[in-house]
Amino acid sequence: MEKINLAQAFTTFSDYWSSRVAGEINTSQIKLAKFKGKSHY
Repeated sequence: MEKINLAQAFTTFSDYWSSRVAGEINTSQIKLAKFKGKSHY
């Protein structure tokens, strides 16, 4: 299994609200997305 540096992975794209595949585990994809604005959580 290859380790992925999340901080570095987020620098590879700049658009918001559009997910990117960071990796795969078995048959599942791990996705990253940047959000802009306030969070209500």
